[in-house]
Amino acid sequence: MNALLRNILIGSVLVTVGGRSHPSSHAQNGAAIPQPPPASAQVPPPPASGDVPLNPQLEDFRQSIVEPSAEYGTRVTVGTLLVRVGTEEALRVTTSLLDIVEPAEVPRAVCEAIARAGSENPALVAVPGSAELVDRLAVLIGAEDPELRGKAAAALAVMPRALMITRLIKAASDVQAPESRRLAALDALSRHIHHRQVAGVMISLLDDPSAAVSGRALAALPPVVRSPAPTTRQAWKDWWKSKEGMTAEEWLQERVDLLSHRVGSLESQRSELQAALDRQGSALAARIADLQSDVYFALPEKDRDAKLITWLSETTPAVCGGAMQLVLRRIGESGGAPPDAIRAGVRRHLDHPSAEVRRRVLQIVGAIKDPQDAGLVIDRLDREADAAVRQAALSVLGQLKNPAAVPVLVAEIGNAAAPAESVLAGARALADVASGESALDAERLAACVQALKARAAALSGNGNGAAYAAIIEAMAAIAAPDFEAEFLAAVDRTDPAVLKPALRGLMKVKSRGKLSQVRALTAAADAQVRQTACEALGTLGTEDADLEALLPRLKADVEAQAAVRDAAWAAIRTMLDARSGAEQLRWIDRLADVPAQQSAYLASLLAPPRAAQAEPEFLSAVRERLGAALMTQGRWSEAIDPLQALFDSLSAEDTARSVDVGLRVVECRLKSQRLDGIAVFLEPLIRRTPDAATRAAAVILAYLDSPEGVSPASADALEAQLRSISAAGLPEAWERMIKRFDAPENPPGDASP
Repeated sequence: MNALLRNILIGSVLVTVGGRSHPSSHAQNGAAIPQPPPASAQVPPPPASGDVPLNPQLEDFRQSIVEPSAEYGTRVTVGTLLVRVGTEEALRVTTSLLDIVEPAEVPRAVCEAIARAGSENPALVAVPGSAELVDRLAVLIGAEDPELRGKAAAALAVMPRALMITRLIKAASDVQAPESRRLAALDALSRHIHHRQVAGVMISLLDDPSAAVSGRALAALPPVVRSPAPTTRQAWKDWWKSKEGMTAEEWLQERVDLLSHRVGSLESQRSELQAALDRQGSALAARIADLQSDVYFALPEKDRDAKLITWLSETTPAVCGGAMQLVLRRIGESGGAPPDAIRAGVRRHLDHPSAEVRRRVLQIVGAIKDPQDAGLVIDRLDREADAAVRQAALSVLGQLKNPAAVPVLVAEIGNAAAPAESVLAGARALADVASGESALDAERLAACVQALKARAAALSGNGNGAAYAAIIEAMAAIAAPDFEAEFLAAVDRTDPAVLKPALRGLMKVKSRGKLSQVRALTAAADAQVRQTACEALGTLGTEDADLEALLPRLKADVEAQAAVRDAAWAAIRTMLDARSGAEQLRWIDRLADVPAQQSAYLASLLAPPRAAQAEPEFLSAVRERLGAALMTQGRWSEAIDPLQALFDSLSAEDTARSVDVGLRVVECRLKSQRLDGIAVFLEPLIRRTPDAATRAAAVILAYLDSPEGVSPASADALEAQLRSISAAGLPEAWERMIKRFDAPENPPGDASP
């Protein structure tokens, strides 16, 4: 196992070190692999700054660590190799690296490397030269950089104990040293408070002139006695005085008794400690996975499957687990299932002793989504005792969407002894299976209905919102009419996780039993609830009250979420489409505050085939409203077609209205710069009624005097069109408008007074 990890480690480190290629197993490159020198090798210590160690292998390590372009992880890993050399000279090089200023992350990386190597094998840092390294680390624990302080403290913790304590006592007691350094040394010493010399130093520092130092010493002392601990400095001094006559053996025996007494109290903290160990294990596994990833992607593609299979054959959780991470990544990137050999390598770990490994296997099965794997998961579920793995298995059955899983899921949901988390996972999985392409047969559907109704009744009053929400979600996915009562009850809840599936369920079973509550939910605090309530009204609503509830949701100053506004608008359109033409026009007029939606719906009424089936009077009303809505929005060019169509549909006898509409066409054509042929349109229009020419002249003058101004080219084009119209029989207002083009002091396009 150690050999395998070492190969992974060296392979990762030497793929890219300091921007140079150092292959681990690629002999084709012809490069030698940097190896730690033997303990007997005589390597000169690194001289003063700027010089280089004479030993080329140590120098290669050093240069790789200080290389400006190197990644932090590379520095740490190469630093670990350097410390593993285990010689005085290697330790001296390590110490010199702690003085590097640029790159600034070098000291942090080296501290982390010391901590890593020292925790693996304390003998590596217990060689001649350790004292200088401890002294330098004792300085760094007072550094300004908090991350460096933490990593230096971690490195210091793996150094030889007696040496470390001696150096830390010296640092903590030095009244001339910076206070931050003294405090950091005290923090490090506090971990060794049961050491008699350390306890004595803490007592002596209670009278230190620095309040921070004396306070930190006071805070470090309580673990050295049974509770309750002394609370004043004098009480601590009295306690210490009572211990002066103890022999070394008596002191140690008292420490043993004290720590034995604490064993019982620590039992209650076992879960917390176990969690910490799990986190450390996870961190180590993550580091190994990173190294595996480096090795894997450094290999030619043709060799990668073999490497994965090798790693998957290992039983060490960190190794096979890291390989599974790569398999998951591969599935995510390719979108397809891996080769059968890799799948087999993964499946063999379904019975692995580690629950985390079993959970990861299930994660891969779920990612592959092969319904035929449901049998494997069901078999594992039958034998699985770990709660987290059981929940993972239930979730995966949902991902596989195989109806064969229904009896298992129903049993889990119906099990009164099952924890709420398992009920939650089972219900969600059942919802996923029900939403799959393979429909549930009558027998399985009946089993689902019975189990879900029973569990909903059991959970409805016990406050378990997540599990209850999952049951309602599963019901909504199955959408059996038998669930209507549960949906109606759930819609009175306040939990968004319950309300959303309840509303979807009401839509699917077409229940109008609580429309008043659905209307109220269009103004709920949760945006997704509001959106779903709007969608429900679009499906179920038929009354004016439903439209009234939706109208405010269209306004941005009322509804901030665009998705809710869109849902409300879709619901309104659905309801309006089912109404008569007169009703449509009545509600269209209510949309004046949202002209964009108003004009969009009006335009839809004029689109084929709807327009072909409509009455002429209705089409005229729609065109007139659409033209007005578009003009309100300044969409002049778009307004021309419906207004022109309305104008063309008016009879010759309806002269007054035709002039009104025609003048709106003229205004839109002017403001959209569509001037071609405008004279042909104006010529008959201005002679239809006695005031038609005067009104037309006013429209044209308003255009010429608009604040935006008119370009000279547009003014010239318009003048040419207007002068082509015979002025015979036209009023003076028309002539004044034409003369406007002759006024040099205020030509068209000039907005000055």
